[in-house]
Order: sequence, then structure tokens, then C-alpha cells
Amino acid sequence: AEALHLLGAVRLQRFKHAIRNDCDGDSEDEGETSSCSPEVTVAVSLLRCAISSLPASTSTGERGRQLATLGISLLSQARRECDFEEAAVTLREACRLDPHRFSACFGLARAAAQLRAIASRQDREEDEASYERERIVALRNAHRLRADHPGVLYRLGTAIKEDHPQEAIQLLERYIELASGSSRAADDEVAQNTKRVVKWKVAAVQHWLAVLRGERSTTAPAEYVAGLFDS
Repeated sequence: AEALHLLGAVRLQRFKHAIRNDCDGDSEDEGETSSCSPEVTVAVSLLRCAISSLPASTSTGERGRQLATLGISLLSQARRECDFEEAAVTLREACRLDPHRFSACFGLARAAAQLRAIASRQDREEDEASYERERIVALRNAHRLRADHPGVLYRLGTAIKEDHPQEAIQLLERYIELASGSSRAADDEVAQNTKRVVKWKVAAVQHWLAVLRGERSTTAPAEYVAGLFDS
């Protein structure tokens, strides 16, 4: 089971690496682009086999770890609502079994965001609200595990800005601090590697900070408008 899991995980990482090399805009902050890549298809098959091969004595943490990897793989190739729902179901179970696994929490937030967007386009208001609540809970759990993760800070800050404006301000201010630190350390090799992975959305965050503080702000920047339904 472990060998199958490792083979599946390696294929998934190979796919993610190719995505980053080919499309500079695809990043950890933005989420991977859905694609029916042969690498991901094989990864999903291997990971399913790995999970089905787990002995009954397998710990909940180990089972959760493998389900998290499968859920991320399913999310990476999802295109239809049923695909995103399968990914969400898998990631929910991973979170239940291993609530301290960041990839499961953040992956569930991304899956819920996609399902929310689909429900919104179909005017299913109750489903949209339900998925948004699930997304926020998942983001809060992810933030508890990695307080300075840029994607979590951005998503959670913009998600709760209406109901919890003061908390949103703190999250978005921290995002700006991290972005500024990355810019100042641009000559540092580690920072350069980080900047390749994180696509900072400083203009959008500065806009919402101005709105939340009651300051005058220009029209929302294009990068925010274009990414209203970012996963």
C-alpha cells in the first residue's frame, strides 16, 4: 500500500511541477489548474489501489494521509460538479481522520470554493451558502495549522470581510507584510524560489484593506475581479 501511495504521489508531484514550469500564473496561492493529465489519471488509480490495500490495522492518521493525497489528485483533474464533489467527499474524510493535515484542510477549501461557484452559476442559493460555510471552516482549520500561508491568508481574509471585518483586516495586513518581506528579500535564493510559487495579489488586498478601514479606494483591481471564483 505504501509503495502504491508513493508512486501515485510522485506522479502527482510531477504533474504539478510541469504545470508550474509551463504556466507561471498557476501557483500554490492560486490552486492548480484542473486537467485530465495522464499523470494525474495514473496517480488517481495508484492511490485508489493503495487505499484499498491498507490493512484493517492501519492508523487513522495514515489512512487520512493517503486520502488527502487522493483528494488532491481528484481535485487536480476535476472538471464537472460530480468530480469536485468526489474530491470534497474524499477530503472531508481525510480531515476527519487527520485534522492536523494542512493539505486536506486547504484542499477541502479549494473543492468547496469550486462547488460554491457552480451552485452560484445555477442559482442554488442554499447550496452556495452551505459550500461557503464549509470553505470558511476549512480555511480556518488550515490557518490554525499554517498561520502565514499566503493562500490561506488571502482566501480567509476576503471570505470573512463582511461578517468579521476586524479579523479580516488582521489577516490581510499580515498578507501584505509577507508580500513586502518577499519583495525586500528578492536577492535571496530562498525568496526567489518562494516568489516562483506564490503569485502575490497585493493590489486586490490593498483595495479591500482600504474598504474595510473606511478609506477611499479606487475601483476593485482587475486581478481581483478576474479571480472572484479562484479556488
